[in-house]
Amino acid sequence: MREIKFRGKRLDNGEWVYGYPCYIDNEPIIITGYVKQVDGSLFHCNTFYFVILETIGQYTGQKDIEGVEIYEGDIVTNGVSIGVVIWHDVRAMFIIDCSQCDIAPMDDWCELKRIGNIYENPELLE
Repeated sequence: MREIKFRGKRLDNGEWVYGYPCYIDNEPIIITGYVKQVDGSLFHCNTFYFVILETIGQYTGQKDIEGVEIYEGDIVTNGVSIGVVIWHDVRAMFIIDCSQCDIAPMDDWCELKRIGNIYENPELLE
């Protein structure tokens, strides 16, 4: 079974947190701890962090050649081209958006290496 999880940058200190997205009073959070049902309709989570909405990205289920997890918004290279991992709604799959090669399914790129992300390293795409 594939692992479904997300990441987002914390609002208070900019560090990445990993877990499951949710909202508290319309503010995005990532739940990093467990969630349990307290009664018939109330849930309780033990650890969560407020995050910057635009930075929330899903784990693709793939790792790069060094074993690093690849998320939406990551910048990857195959040694020849550089692209950004995005979710394609029409194809219903993660793809790599690459200025040199248009778009390609992640499976088309062999030996991916994660070199950064669009939030911390946008200069890699220039």
